[in-house]
Amino acid sequence: MTFGLVCLLLVAVALWTRRRTDRALVVIVALAVLIPSVARPPLMGPLALFAPQTLFLVIYVVIRAFVAGKGRRQPVSHMATLVAGVTSLLLAAAVVSTLLGPGPRYLPGIVDSLLAPLILFVMVVRDRDRTAKWSETVRNGLLGLAVFESVLALVQFTTGRVLFYETARKDFWWYTSDQFNRATSTLDSPLDLAMLLCVALPLAVMARGSVMRIGSMFLLTAGIALTASRLALGLVAVAWLFALVGTRLSLGKKASIAVAAVASLFVLLQTDLARTALDRLNGSVASSAARESAVSYVLQNVTDFLFLGYGYSRGGSLRDIGVLTSSIENALLSFAYDFGAVPTVLWFAVMLLLALVAWQVAERRGLALALMLGLVMTVGYSSLSTRSAATPVFWALVALATVSIIDSRTSSRNAGDIAPAEGAETRRDRTAVPF
Repeated sequence: MTFGLVCLLLVAVALWTRRRTDRALVVIVALAVLIPSVARPPLMGPLALFAPQTLFLVIYVVIRAFVAGKGRRQPVSHMATLVAGVTSLLLAAAVVSTLLGPGPRYLPGIVDSLLAPLILFVMVVRDRDRTAKWSETVRNGLLGLAVFESVLALVQFTTGRVLFYETARKDFWWYTSDQFNRATSTLDSPLDLAMLLCVALPLAVMARGSVMRIGSMFLLTAGIALTASRLALGLVAVAWLFALVGTRLSLGKKASIAVAAVASLFVLLQTDLARTALDRLNGSVASSAARESAVSYVLQNVTDFLFLGYGYSRGGSLRDIGVLTSSIENALLSFAYDFGAVPTVLWFAVMLLLALVAWQVAERRGLALALMLGLVMTVGYSSLSTRSAATPVFWALVALATVSIIDSRTSSRNAGDIAPAEGAETRRDRTAVPF
């Protein structure tokens, strides 16, 4: 009954977004953010091995196949082709590694982590109906979700309760432990929340209106403090610095941001909002030691999984068999161990290249910075190697950066072209957009 209602709802949403990949992308991220893995089995019924956003994508692809736009084909940048190609390579390595390792029962995890994001990415860059407002819609959608989650984190901090999915979370000790005092909002872990809020900070800098910009940045900063993520706290400073020196805002607006940054720091330090974070900065030696141990182990044994790994989620088993005291806690190393070091390094290198190329689009540098921060966060905890919201959030940033490159090159090309005669087709219209 519940699964049937979920399917009907997803069909209705897919029909609403059938010609708008920007809305569909926001819906996919929202499903991942608002429905943690602990709450998925009752909703997904016979498809409990898959995430709700993957089911929505399948429905969306089927519906969109019948209503695809008939307009001129969108230009595709070489970066988009490179991203799709290297992801396909990583996907192939993941499938082979998993079939040779733990077996086909682990393939649903690869579908959620790699195949579904790749399909969505290709659909976005080939979207014939994509408009000039596409990036703004996705950016505002992600920012809205992040602000909501940050406000919820403040409510959780005030009430001392997780509020959402409390029954489902009782099966996991870290939600009910008296020692657990880090915000999660509706996500699976404090670090997932920290990643969402951290990458949203550069998007907040791009918001229109000083009140919206500064208010969003303060709320996101407070939410990150409640997650007590040491890495995210360091990246907060990068985002605020970007707002001051990396944008084309007027001097008066930058002055207001500087005042807001000082005020935010004062509020955090004078209240209990940053208490847990400061405690972790002063201590938590065990956590750092566990991460160092994982890095050392993977690097010492990298020749054992150069081209193919041990299969999906095998990195997590290192803790179970006593090799490590925790999971690898690093998506790059986890992917390398699970899928092979060479395809993994290539994939991460291309993602870094994408961020650097997107940085050249001056008016949208916030999107490139968001992707850079997302990349840093992924190597700070398990992130992409789990079936959490980290994957949809990260791929939304990849799509934003890629579309910004395509739009920028298209605008530059059109500005330099002489308008052709009515009905004429120029050679440029048929060529790909360069870097």
